Amino acid sequence: MDFHTPFEAQLVDYFRHRLNHQAEKYPTHTQEETLWYLSGLLARYGHSHQLFDYEDQHLTLRPLALIYQDARHAATEWERCMLLRKLGDTALFIGALFPQSYRRRGLKQDYFSGMGRSAYSYLGEHDKANPGLFQRLADRFTELLSLVADACQKEQLFDMTDQLQAYIRWQATGDPALERQLAKEGWFDQRH
Repeated sequence: MDFHTPFEAQLVDYFRHRLNHQAEKYPTHTQEETLWYLSGLLARYGHSHQLFDYEDQHLTLRPLALIYQDARHAATEWERCMLLRKLGDTALFIGALFPQSYRRRGLKQDYFSGMGRSAYSYLGEHDKANPGLFQRLADRFTELLSLVADACQKEQLFDMTDQLQAYIRWQATGDPALERQLAKEGWFDQRH
């Protein structure tokens, strides 16, 4: 590690490397600009104050529906775009990294995909600086959820206990990232 580089830049580089490595496994080419955006998003949300809001003297994760409501009632177009970017980024981050937590609450990937895709689609039409980037994020949202999940997974399951726990979680949630990880470990035969 280069200790002369700020930690955030090191984190962006780490995620950029992981995303680039995983993107090679997908049939659709992911543009460099998209990979850089995702790297920055992951590094930014590595700081809890970027993801969580402070309400009633404690940190809380604002529900996506309330962020959407705030965006609908925004006083200016700039404020609306900022809130929709937060909505899209949060839907992508939470949907990719914590799907099992939200499945237990009755929320499926479609919820995150719909919220994120809609937010980025609006930005694709209204953002003056990066309309193409946001439209690509909207168009490939579900695939990008999987890409981010894959890039943030452990490289391998370390022991049989980890593998068994992952298998039990996969059975309960159907998480495609866990399924891919288990397949790499040889849990499924050719017919699966």
